[in-house]
Amino acid sequence: MIPYLIGVDVKITLFPLALCLLLTGCSENTEDAALNSLSSVVELTPAMVIGSVEYSGEDCFAAISDAEFTPAGDIAVLDRVRGCAAVFSRSGEYLCSLGRSGSGPGEFASPDFITTAGSSTVVFERNSGKASMFSADGTYEGELCDAAGIIPVYCTAAGESRFAGGVSATDPRGSDMDGVYMVIVFDSGLDPVDTLYTHHYTLEYGNFSNMLRNTNFSCSFDCDDDGNIFIAPCSCEEFRLMGFDSTGTQFLNLAMNVAPVERSAEEIALEEERFNSLIRARINGFNGSFEALEYRYVIPPNGVHADDLGRLWVRNGLVTGHEFLVYDYQGSLLFTVEANGIDTSETNEVLWWSVDEYGLLCFSMDPREYPAVYFYAMPDV
Repeated sequence: MIPYLIGVDVKITLFPLALCLLLTGCSENTEDAALNSLSSVVELTPAMVIGSVEYSGEDCFAAISDAEFTPAGDIAVLDRVRGCAAVFSRSGEYLCSLGRSGSGPGEFASPDFITTAGSSTVVFERNSGKASMFSADGTYEGELCDAAGIIPVYCTAAGESRFAGGVSATDPRGSDMDGVYMVIVFDSGLDPVDTLYTHHYTLEYGNFSNMLRNTNFSCSFDCDDDGNIFIAPCSCEEFRLMGFDSTGTQFLNLAMNVAPVERSAEEIALEEERFNSLIRARINGFNGSFEALEYRYVIPPNGVHADDLGRLWVRNGLVTGHEFLVYDYQGSLLFTVEANGIDTSETNEVLWWSVDEYGLLCFSMDPREYPAVYFYAMPDV
């Protein structure tokens, strides 16, 4: 836990039940609905699937922690069991590995996620306090911070010298059971410099679902190469998408109320089954139970992605398929994307996505079959 960090706190305005659209610092056109179903639809199929069923080779994964594009546009697949990230070209050729299993410099016991820092790719491991940089050919380049630094639950690069990360802490305004989840801006050494989003909550002892929804799953966020940061609080009743420039000034606040969409009993049972399997695989000795929400998220966790082409890809959590609503930075809906070709045994709840100018990556955090990464080329739209 870290001390409560105060920066630019976002003040959430209450909106009436009728559809409301607010674009702060943008055009005054309010006719564009956030979930406009009349936009053109682009259907995507995987250009490649990385993953072997032969139980050998560099494309055979044990447990995927993350999959991201490198600064050069290659695909890095982080395996928390093998303790390294295998890098592939977008045609599927194995290129190199970032790190290896171990406890020394550039080595990992259970790495968590990847992001970029300029021309380097950074592998994060929270338990050891590592944020290790690697060059395009896999050479270890050193650490972003020392072991005493803050390693967020998840973070992404905001330009070449800043990061945005999610951090949980004890809320100093309350008791030991009061917490706060924040999206914090860090400098190049992972020192906090600003806070763009805060979510206050009270921890319910033994209620793992409540803790997860109030921390890691309380919002989704992403950044672009220009340093803009985008945040969407996770809600079953509200669509809200916020954008902040590199100075912390808010330039986008797109919001509307949405009627809750109930999940079927089958959906709820499947999500609980998959999440409990996922948690037990990653937390030794876990004996709790995850309980699914009755309604679907409007924008789910891992639901906001900036493609570095001036567009935001927002996952539509109200549908059972794999659908993205794509906006420009003024909040206008450009088109809708349907991503097809994913194994039918996978559900939205356990899929993790990454979007960049090079395309889309997707993998299951707890696959029913062998671990694999789906690569979709960026559509020419």
